[in-house]
Amino acid sequence: MRSEDLACEFLAKNGFAIVARNFRTRHAEIDIVAEKDGRICFIEVRSAATLFLNSPLLTITYPKQKRLIRAAREYFYRRKMREKNSEFDVIGIVYDGESVRTEFVRDAFRASDHERA
Repeated sequence: MRSEDLACEFLAKNGFAIVARNFRTRHAEIDIVAEKDGRICFIEVRSAATLFLNSPLLTITYPKQKRLIRAAREYFYRRKMREKNSEFDVIGIVYDGESVRTEFVRDAFRASDHERA
């Protein structure tokens, strides 16, 4: 939860409006839903200690991406919204001793990349 709190702080400082946290479906959980510049951003938060992993961003597997895409579609459906401008972002929180580093990748993957799968 601390990593998600840090991610929300980072997003707020960078002009994102937090819309929802921990949106759950049968398929997956979306850590953060935010909005910026008219786009809905579905944000996955990953954390790691540098001793164990170079980047937590590397842990977003193809099956995980597919589950997040299904969850995002469910988000729009439940809110009776058209699937509009949206993106899938990833925030990595890396704990390195006393310091914390934030890695942010906007538009890390797209639903259209998974249409044929």
